[in-house]
Amino acid sequence: MSEQTIQNDLFCNNVTILDKYECLSLGATTIGDLIAGKRIVCNKVKTAVKHKGKKPDVLIVDNSRKVVAYIECKKPDEFNTDKKIKAAINQEIGVAKELGVKIFVATDGAKFVWVNALTGNKILDENGSCIVTPIQPKVEERRAAKLIERLSIDLSTTNDQLQAIKYSDPTTLAKKIGGLLKNIKFTTPKDSLYTFVELFLFKYLSDINILGPTENFDYIWKLYDEAGRTEAEVLYRYIHEPREKISKLFPEAPDRTSVINGFVFHAEKDADGNYISNNADATTFHEVMRLFKEYEDSDGKFIDINRDFKSKLFETFTKQEKTKENAGKYFTPLKIVKGMVDMVDIKEGDEICDIILQSLIQSRGIIEKCAFAV
Repeated sequence: MSEQTIQNDLFCNNVTILDKYECLSLGATTIGDLIAGKRIVCNKVKTAVKHKGKKPDVLIVDNSRKVVAYIECKKPDEFNTDKKIKAAINQEIGVAKELGVKIFVATDGAKFVWVNALTGNKILDENGSCIVTPIQPKVEERRAAKLIERLSIDLSTTNDQLQAIKYSDPTTLAKKIGGLLKNIKFTTPKDSLYTFVELFLFKYLSDINILGPTENFDYIWKLYDEAGRTEAEVLYRYIHEPREKISKLFPEAPDRTSVINGFVFHAEKDADGNYISNNADATTFHEVMRLFKEYEDSDGKFIDINRDFKSKLFETFTKQEKTKENAGKYFTPLKIVKGMVDMVDIKEGDEICDIILQSLIQSRGIIEKCAFAV
């Protein structure tokens, strides 16, 4: 069986994986062709150009055309000893690394060897065993997509292992930030909620590697340690880099609503080019960033979030409304929701007219195919 036959059996031209990834089965196509045709993008284009004549067997790219996995196909008789497997890996792993790819997979169609392209070491699962999961998008989409998604986050120059899922519940963090905004900025509970959602999204998108190198949380946080940087400048940089990026990712809806509220934190440049911020905005923003960093240091990144968090977050802020009548318009208390779920026999086709109840039902996996009305 030839390499091309094995490749075609697995991927057969281009195959999509759950609309998240696309497998590019390439044949004679070179790296240079892919870059020139804008089929792929990478942060290391200049260094990758030296490999422009290389012809990858299969690349898996995400919706932004970033390469997330590099696959090398071999014939069985070229993959039947440890020495041959090592040679197959060494043949192309340098190209993968230059393209900024973390996941490298060598296969003969039956055996699959997963390697961290950043270190050259085999990738381990949560229990420390080598990952041997087949990539067969024509047969098994969900498993491959989930594994690629998790490894894209977990792998680094210092980590070769898939991390065990740890669900975080940042409700306490939300309460701290809500109290801070109320005491220092005198914001309404609604504006505090909007502000927390914006910054939570900023941190979450940073942690799952969606935001760019000058747009993510770590970059903005480290600016505070650079000599000559003022709090006003850091806030200004946040507004004009991460916030603008998030606005593009989540454009304003037809009803003019947006995940970016813009009501609390403001900074600008004066006529002389100095960064200025009024009403303690910059200092408060610095304190909020510190609270997010402290949470990360103690509880980890925002990778897997407790499914009840959305309901808890909504309730945390709306409880601060001055009148119970206003609060009642916004949420049904979780104790009542859970009682409703336990009491009602919900079946497929039922219509749910409560958004919090909807959220809890879906998160607990009670039913997946209901009609929901708000």
